Amino acid sequence: MTLPPIAVKDPLIHFPFYINQYQGILSRYSLEEKGAFISSLCVYISEDGHFPTNKEQIFRMCLAFSDSERAAINSVLPKVIEVGDEILKNQRKKREKCREAARLGGSSRIANAQANAQANAQANAQAIQIQRTENRYRKQKKEKRKKSDAIFISPTLEEVKIYCQQRGGLVDAKKFFDYYAAGEWKDAKGNAVKSWKQKLLTWEGRQTESQSSDSLANQINSLVEDNYILNTYEQDGVIKIKCRNPVSKDKIFGLSKEKKDKIKALFANNKFEFVC
Repeated sequence: MTLPPIAVKDPLIHFPFYINQYQGILSRYSLEEKGAFISSLCVYISEDGHFPTNKEQIFRMCLAFSDSERAAINSVLPKVIEVGDEILKNQRKKREKCREAARLGGSSRIANAQANAQANAQANAQAIQIQRTENRYRKQKKEKRKKSDAIFISPTLEEVKIYCQQRGGLVDAKKFFDYYAAGEWKDAKGNAVKSWKQKLLTWEGRQTESQSSDSLANQINSLVEDNYILNTYEQDGVIKIKCRNPVSKDKIFGLSKEKKDKIKALFANNKFEFVC
C-alpha cells in the first residue's frame, strides 16, 4: 500500500495586525470571543491554514478548556478561517516576491563578477603584451649593443596603439602607423626614423597645438586650473566636451560646486555632456 505524500508546511512566524481592521472584524463579538478569535487565528496560521478535523484537538491547541471558552471558539471559527486564508494568501505573495528579488539579485551579482573577471583578464593580457614588447626591445638592444649606430626596430600596430593609449589617446595610432609604414619608416626629409616614439610625441604636440584654438575647451581648462579638456564639438544639438582620459572626467565630476556652476554658466541654456 502506497501512502500519500506528506504535505510540507511553510508556516508564517508572524502576520500583520492592523488595529482598525481587527476592531471592525471583532466589533460584533464579546470580549471572550475576541480572545478566542485571536488565539485560534494564531493557531490556524501557524498550522499553515489547516485545523484538525477533531474539535477536541482544536480546543486543546487554543487552550480552551471551559465550556464558555469552547463555545467562544465555535462561534468565531468560520470567521477565523476566512480571515486566516486571506492573510496567508497575501503573505505568500509577498514572500514569493522577496524570493524572486533575491534570485534576481544573485543573478546580477554573478553577472557583475563575470564582467569584472573579463575586465581583469583583458588588463592582464595587455600587461603581458607590454611586458613582452619591453623584453623584445631589451633583447634586441643587447644583441646590437656593439654596433655604433642605433638600430631602429619598427613597431607593430598593436604596440603603437598601446603607447598611444598610455599617452592619453591624442594621436590616431593607425594613421600614424600607416603613414610611416608606407614610407618605410622614413621622415618627411627621407631620413630613417631612429625612434618612433619620439616621432609620435611630435605628432602629439601638433595635435595639441591644433586643439589650442578651441576657446571653449580653453575656458573650461582655465576655470578648473588644469588641462583636463581635450576639445569640444557639437553633435545632435548637444555640445560634447571631450576629456583627455577617464581620470580627467572623474576629476571634473569631483570639482567643487562653485567651479561646476562656473562651467555650467559657459553654456547658458545649451545642453552639454562630458565624454572620454
